[in-house]
Amino acid sequence: MNFKIQKKTNAENDKYLIECFEESFFIQDLLENDYSFVLGRKGMGKTALAKYLQKKYKEYGLHFSGRFTFSKYEDNAEQKLLFILIVTVQKLLETGSFTSKGITYWNDFLDANGFGSIKNHTTFVEWTKENGLEAGLQIPAKVGGSLKKEYERKKISNSASYLYSQLEDSLKPNNKIYIFLDDLSDLIDDINDTAITNKINTIREISEFLDRTNSSMKDKGKDLTFITCLRDDIFEYMSGSNINKLRNNSLKIFWTEETFCKLLIKRLPYYANNLNKYLDDPKSSILEMFPNSTFQDRVSEFETKKYATNFYAYMMAISFNRPRDFLKYCYALKKRISEKNPVEFKNLESAEIEYTDYLLHELQDELGISSSLRGFDSNINSIRELIYQLSQSKSFNYGQLRTEMSQYLDRKSNHSVVKEFINDLWIYGILGFKKNDSKSSLISFRYFENEGKSFLSESSIKDYIYSLHKGLKWAISKKTRFSKDN
Repeated sequence: MNFKIQKKTNAENDKYLIECFEESFFIQDLLENDYSFVLGRKGMGKTALAKYLQKKYKEYGLHFSGRFTFSKYEDNAEQKLLFILIVTVQKLLETGSFTSKGITYWNDFLDANGFGSIKNHTTFVEWTKENGLEAGLQIPAKVGGSLKKEYERKKISNSASYLYSQLEDSLKPNNKIYIFLDDLSDLIDDINDTAITNKINTIREISEFLDRTNSSMKDKGKDLTFITCLRDDIFEYMSGSNINKLRNNSLKIFWTEETFCKLLIKRLPYYANNLNKYLDDPKSSILEMFPNSTFQDRVSEFETKKYATNFYAYMMAISFNRPRDFLKYCYALKKRISEKNPVEFKNLESAEIEYTDYLLHELQDELGISSSLRGFDSNINSIRELIYQLSQSKSFNYGQLRTEMSQYLDRKSNHSVVKEFINDLWIYGILGFKKNDSKSSLISFRYFENEGKSFLSESSIKDYIYSLHKGLKWAISKKTRFSKDN
């Protein structure tokens, strides 16, 4: 039987994605609401959702669903918006989405500017290097006006609003279309701190523009929606009066115990012979492969919420509740479990050692923004050192935690920077907290909740006791012990 989990568990390389997609309530929620954004941390399923609808859009009554990605080149908001327009127009021409006058208009636009060869962002960047955009764009006569080949030269900075309004006028009515931009926040990877603020501002400009375009489309009775996929932390580092509006206009992807169980049931050979039966009662079904007794000792080690299955409670402790985490851990178990027999306790520790390497590298990627803005070195050795220091104590009060943080930050005496960095560690699920009183027993981590909120807005950051993510604590202790043993 086929074990439907690969070593590379990201959606871009997952050949089982479409077959095993766990749609849950995400797609229905998206179809029923006018969202402009899909939010989730890395590995949460944004790309999976976009790729699935790109393939299966007809089954959901859509006229078309497209998905475009971006390469990591330096360019500005206007150029990004032009690229999005070009590739959208090309797809809508192919899918018969324009009126007859719209077809003429956009064919003229592509031909006059030489955009016919642009198929992805890399070729767009290459085209701009070779041809430049300094002279501006050749803009055809208005849709619905003269069909003669008459053009006006406009600077790119003055073209976006006009061209997107022409896009609205060109569309046939009653065609529901989604255009996913996946993942715009990848633009901020692998850049230094001097450029990161500009990049975040560029993402904000594009996001605000496309959100306004979506609203205008709806006002004109057109049903094209641009859906921007973003890391959910990106809004934490934006400034401006519209940020809450953008955040509220977002589909936030999150996973529950039931959807987690369904995801694994579809992937594991143990369940393949009677898949539909197992999916009818996923929590009970997962216990056949992952008995509660196997994880009882592990679950008893931490003070967090209890769930119907100890396996999910265990995964909530050692993961960030993302499908990529679940699949990566099960891949680590692959060599240590039978396809037909339940998992035993002896299988866990060796799998955890392999899995924790992945978890630490994931943090390195995610901490890039915070590290650049707060003055923290985010290379993997520095992250290991930070996690190691935090793993030495069961919990911290604010003073103790600030002492630990300050040695990793350049501005040791700056209370606000330390405070912000602690908040960042909460955002990424590295730190949990509970109230410093006898009534509090459970540790709260942001990824445990659908709508985790910053605790800095509450009465005082000094009112909490902080604890390190249990999986990271185990990761460092296992890596340290494993290194000594070898």
